[in-house]
Amino acid sequence: MSNKRVRVLIIAVAVILVSVLLPAAREFTAVDKCLDGGGVFDYAAGACRHDVESLPATPGPWIRAPNAGSITAALIVAAALLVVFAVRDHVAGRSDVAG
Repeated sequence: MSNKRVRVLIIAVAVILVSVLLPAAREFTAVDKCLDGGGVFDYAAGACRHDVESLPATPGPWIRAPNAGSITAALIVAAALLVVFAVRDHVAGRSDVAG
């Protein structure tokens, strides 16, 4: 597999992982904060509630749909990887930045 294909694969996998897993990580953090504060997390509303003692546990799939924030983060990761690859090529003395 060529160097260029490996780089494209690395960037694609990073973008997909960040855009899909970031919303799940945000929800996990919100749930943890809510429970630590003595609340009950309402998965349907996506909010912490202090007016009830329990709700049905319906967390659904751990993979969440990408949102604008996670897509933006994924694009930032892709740009950072492109910069890393360009710097590595420059240091190695290559003129072909794309690989």
